[in-house]
Amino acid sequence: MTIRVSLDDLPETVSLHYGTSAYIITSAGILSPRVTNVEVIFDQVIVEPNPVDNNTNEPKQQQTIIRTRLGKSACKELKANQNLTILWPANSYVSTNGATGGKRENNEEKDTMVLSLIVDERLLTNIPPEGGGEIEIVPLSAMQHAPRTL
Repeated sequence: MTIRVSLDDLPETVSLHYGTSAYIITSAGILSPRVTNVEVIFDQVIVEPNPVDNNTNEPKQQQTIIRTRLGKSACKELKANQNLTILWPANSYVSTNGATGGKRENNEEKDTMVLSLIVDERLLTNIPPEGGGEIEIVPLSAMQHAPRTL
């Protein structure tokens, strides 16, 4: 089961069901993907319209970004490939009608399941910090996934 999460709802979904600890997956394309446990912070920034793609006078837009810190090796991979994924492991329950329900308590519902949250992202700036440090990333899509069973 897959449930699309609106990017507008992403900060609230993470806050209510997952928390700030997540795993970032980076890959330079040559070696195995690198998985790093990080703390993430959601923030809002003002983004200028792209002048190449925009011949109109569109106003600046507010956009949700995620801030986190990565080490030297992960930043080196981001130089080669600026796309990454953030994974929040299965921690939230959802009813079969699609409404999120948070963590189960003693009164478990039979029609609920545990879900992971997977967010595809790209680096906001073209160059990650040398030697590691804070990065800003832009969410592109977000999905909650139920584990496949055998």
